[in-house]
Amino acid sequence: MVLKKNNYLIPEIISKQKFKTYGDLIEKPLFGNRTDFVANLQKSDEAKNQSVSVTRLEFSKEPIFIDLLERHLHTSQTFFPLDVEKYLIVVAPDKLNQPDLEKIKAFIVPGTMGINYYLGTWHSPLQVLDRSGVFAILMYLLDSDRDQQWSKIDKVMVKIN
Repeated sequence: MVLKKNNYLIPEIISKQKFKTYGDLIEKPLFGNRTDFVANLQKSDEAKNQSVSVTRLEFSKEPIFIDLLERHLHTSQTFFPLDVEKYLIVVAPDKLNQPDLEKIKAFIVPGTMGINYYLGTWHSPLQVLDRSGVFAILMYLLDSDRDQQWSKIDKVMVKIN
């Protein structure tokens, strides 16, 4: 369990193995001009339209607190860093339609790596570290607000150092 007694998280450096329950990692090409990835882009039959958006996030000053998690019930959600040094993600598996806080985890992700959250993965909004950043987001949309589910949690501090 990563959640500590004093209600804080210590983030891990992300890896495919550590993140595989929650989604896929998308790394920039290490050799040559292109690397193809098999990302598990998911959607329910209700999700019809694909969406690409770009968002700018302000630098997250320490201490960082997480008190809200979200999940998408009808679509996976993919974040591509366009101009980011590194960022923080917090994830949790589902337990009876709520985040399982006994298994909540925090990861530091380099700005050279994108993430694809699987359908139903509880996650916090992204926290950009070091400086402001820009992301592209790929997901499907519904004609209603039934995709996104929010869960208020007891405030958790994330200790970066």
